[in-house]
Amino acid sequence: MKNRVKELCIEKGISTPNEFALKVGIGVNMATAIWNQEAIIEFNLIEHLTNFFGCSVAYLLCVNEEK
Repeated sequence: MKNRVKELCIEKGISTPNEFALKVGIGVNMATAIWNQEAIIEFNLIEHLTNFFGCSVAYLLCVNEEK
């Protein structure tokens, strides 16, 4: 996901992993791992993130540049 999550967070005004965790409704450890590109994310969380950010799975995973 490269820095796609961090990029999408910045677009929504989210500037820290803690804030990301609170807004998305996930644990701080998971949010930090996603933020630092160290997490293996289960599909249900990917689906939750795409709903939160309003983008496609392909965009979130950096497969294409179209949201």
